[in-house]
Amino acid sequence: MSRRVNSIKILKNQFFEVFFSETNIKLENEKIGIAFSGGSDSLALLFLLHKFSKKNNFQIISMIVDHGLREDSKSESIQAKKISEDIGVKAEIYRWNGIKPGSALMKKARDIRYELLLNGCNNLGIKKLCLAHNFDDQIETYYMRKKRSSFNYGLSCMDNVTLRNNVLLLRPFLKIQKQILENTCKANNLKWINDPSNTNPKFERVRTRNKLKNIDLKKKIEMESNINFFKNKKKELDDLFRDFLKDRFFFQAYGVFRLNKNKLASLKEPIQIEVIRRILKFCSGKIFYPSYKSSHVLIKKILGEKVKNYTLHSCIINLVKNEIIICREYNKTHLNMNDVVIVKPNEEKLWDYRFVVKSKFKKLRLKKIDHENWKFVKEYFFSDCKRKLKAPIIKTLPLIQHESYYLIPFVSEKKKFLENGINFYFKNFI
Repeated sequence: MSRRVNSIKILKNQFFEVFFSETNIKLENEKIGIAFSGGSDSLALLFLLHKFSKKNNFQIISMIVDHGLREDSKSESIQAKKISEDIGVKAEIYRWNGIKPGSALMKKARDIRYELLLNGCNNLGIKKLCLAHNFDDQIETYYMRKKRSSFNYGLSCMDNVTLRNNVLLLRPFLKIQKQILENTCKANNLKWINDPSNTNPKFERVRTRNKLKNIDLKKKIEMESNINFFKNKKKELDDLFRDFLKDRFFFQAYGVFRLNKNKLASLKEPIQIEVIRRILKFCSGKIFYPSYKSSHVLIKKILGEKVKNYTLHSCIINLVKNEIIICREYNKTHLNMNDVVIVKPNEEKLWDYRFVVKSKFKKLRLKKIDHENWKFVKEYFFSDCKRKLKAPIIKTLPLIQHESYYLIPFVSEKKKFLENGINFYFKNFI
């Protein structure tokens, strides 16, 4: 969305006509999720998109995450749910249970937030999720990333449209200043929730926000021009990556990535790093890429042959002669997945955030393959035939119970999957 909205004081629901037209996104007869915190930004998004949905025949669902990091977080999530329902929008609350980490808390909270939201989308059959990130958020992100690296494709910051875990993330407000969103709420008599963590200086983003208060809009628009420069660079990288996939890279459908070390070495160093970051992201199924620094260290070790085996971003990297082999850590699969995952007829679910599972006719029960059932798996599937896949690869896949018999993707005959209307495939990574 190239048009800047800086001459207006409030937004109206017609704003979305422009956004969805420019991004060529169709909404009719769909369910659209909204990441709703109860703050002014997401409240403006919820209110306006609700009005827009009435005229354009689609349903919206408010999706609220309770991180459980403060005493008031539970009551605030309930309050956010009431705000949604008062507007006329159905709401779901997703809670982060369990022990919270002692370090890198905000990064972990961000990762969990996306994980909960995307899992919620998949469970509800939602293919599009709207987020209320705005112009000020974009500038803060650029400022923080710029401090960490003078040249990094991460300086392209957030995009209007991003695909993650089979869900389109939509950010319609990236050109809209936060003040305009607050004005929109005030003009429509909407009261938002103030999160005290947004003013707590122990968090980097809050410190950054306070610094940027002293920078005028002209300077921020210059920063936005830099962001657009890196977006173009990132697009160039996307094209280079697609070219790399054509003749220097081999993907195996069960989730193993192979690439030629010499061909990787022939690329410029920044491209080498970005190729590795992307492969690790896709192989792990994670929402975010590994850090630029850790990926750079990995490249130097691989190309310098200082290491034959390496672990990064929940992946195992092996150097075998002149080939780099990247596969998933199966213990991470076991941590990610529930003991049993139910897939109902005509339902689509994700296994390990990496594989799409669909069943046309019957209900499926998917179980982890671990030390408890490994003996059964060997006896059931390999008593009269040799294993073609190594055990660590098999343990990243599900044991599928279909009525009275069992299947394992890429182990059982493909025709059994076809006959029973079961589809299991690695989600798109290009």
